[in-house]
Amino acid sequence: MQNMPCSHFSADFFRFVRENADTDPTTLRLRLHGKNLPFDSDFAILQIECRRKCRKKIPRFLRYEKFLFPSATASEQASHEAVALFHSSLAGPGDSVIDMTAGLGIDAMTLAGEAHTVTACEKDELKARILKMNIDTMNIRNMEVVNTDSIQWLAECGAKADIIFIDPARRDSDNRRVYDLRDCQPDILSCIDLLVSRCGRLIVKASPLLDITKTLSDLPQTSAIRAVSVNGECKEVLVEAQGCMDSHAELLMEAINLHENGEIISRLSFRKGEEADATYADIADLAPGSWLYEPDASVMKLSPWGVIAKKFPGIRKLDISSHLFVADRLMPDFPGRVTQITAIPDRHDLKRMKGEHANVVMRNYPLKAEDLRKRLHLKEGKDRFVYGTRIQGQPVIIDSRRLT
Repeated sequence: MQNMPCSHFSADFFRFVRENADTDPTTLRLRLHGKNLPFDSDFAILQIECRRKCRKKIPRFLRYEKFLFPSATASEQASHEAVALFHSSLAGPGDSVIDMTAGLGIDAMTLAGEAHTVTACEKDELKARILKMNIDTMNIRNMEVVNTDSIQWLAECGAKADIIFIDPARRDSDNRRVYDLRDCQPDILSCIDLLVSRCGRLIVKASPLLDITKTLSDLPQTSAIRAVSVNGECKEVLVEAQGCMDSHAELLMEAINLHENGEIISRLSFRKGEEADATYADIADLAPGSWLYEPDASVMKLSPWGVIAKKFPGIRKLDISSHLFVADRLMPDFPGRVTQITAIPDRHDLKRMKGEHANVVMRNYPLKAEDLRKRLHLKEGKDRFVYGTRIQGQPVIIDSRRLT
């Protein structure tokens, strides 16, 4: 496959992929075993598998029939389309961008829609060749692909850009997941001086499990930390660094939750120095009719509890380790799920809930969600939420309903 000429991707190849889009790949392999086709059937089946897995992840790219995947790994590691759109929003129409680890190229190609020029570096020859074909397929004219070790290339060619974007591989030599920037490849901490000297802004895509406190210590050039979610699931932590930064006094922190189409559902922004003390609720605050607030995953990642209290006057945290809030009024701009409390059920009320439909959520409660669900004999439900949590250290069950 590495030496396969681009001309091998014939009309028959793409017709096969299109006509078998909904056919089980295992069935296809059995059907084609021993047959001599005018194209690489394994690579064609790979396209079918990747397209099926990425239907919701990168639908805009899959509208192009000739869009290709170099490998299953490249499809798995590619950015969600919504996340790539957010990355592109950080670039301006006059910016030059270098993507140091292009891979499938979803970020680079999306950045090309906003930036003036994009240079995409990719060390793997096949990935680089497929990426060149994809940008031709999509008629992207302000982007070039360089098949190179990006760190070595940057050191030797003297290239500079307004933005350097890098998504280090988060697997070690034994294919185990790693999260610390120092353990990723390339190790940006070992070459940080080179990186920040060649750009105005360095943007690093990191794991959602990144230790932010440690990162700020390891990377004093950090100017912004952004936790990015799609439909409430935290996908990444974006670390932005600048060569001129020498303190974190004005560090920008943002929790962004995106719709799968790229639209911003919520965006909580604050400066590192804006932290305040959270205010805490007591059991009387959990009255029926009050509003319960559950921060989304990106907010949870940044833990800005005092900032929430400051930005949403009247809101109170249930407990120091119960990351839920309550208020006596509706705050529709809250970054997370909002439900209205219907009851604080006692033991007899809980018995009467048997067989009813409800979502079960645990926040600092002695049981797991599934254990409580089984104990209460609850079925899955859409708009009803039963929370197990603590208030002032005491376990409590909260019955609530989300308004539609």
